[in-house]
This record gives sequence, C-alpha cells and structure tokens, in this order.
Amino acid sequence: MIDLTAIECVRRLVEADEHRDLVRYRALLHDDMTEYAGGAVVISGGDAAALAAIEHWRDHPDEHLVVDDLAAATGLVTLRYRRCRPRALPDGAGALA
Repeated sequence: MIDLTAIECVRRLVEADEHRDLVRYRALLHDDMTEYAGGAVVISGGDAAALAAIEHWRDHPDEHLVVDDLAAATGLVTLRYRRCRPRALPDGAGALA
C-alpha cells in the first residue's frame, strides 16, 4: 500500500527546494532522516540536509528539479530526479506533475 502522507511530504519538500524556501524545507525534514545515492549514505540528519541544500542553492542558483519517479513503501520514500538548467520553468510548469 502506498503511503500518501509520505509522498505528500516529499512533494512539499521538492516544492520548498524549487522555491529555495529554507524554513519550509527544514520543517519537512525529520531529524533522523537519511539520504542515499547509489546505495551509499550521502546525508544523515535534518540539519545536515538543510545545510547541504543551502550550499547547493548557493553554488547552483539556476538549477531546477525534474522529478522522474516518486514512490513510497513502509518506512521508505524513493525519489528519482534530475537537476536541470536553466532554472526558469515555463508558465504553469512545476517540478511535479
């Protein structure tokens, strides 16, 4: 069964990332969250994830997210995405369909 609450949380996290909204972004992160890439831990903890977001936004201000896949299972949400340039999106477009 899909956990819609978890998916909605990740949707809101992506939207906060798109808008560079640190307050909303950090509020959506659990303190014990872990981010994996290629099977390896890349970020552990909400504060570390928020700091990584700030640094990424600073270093890549023109990027936007394109979400290719979003799914949830018990205790786990997977998100497959691409960061693309330029950041400007067409009117009415967003990171998530």
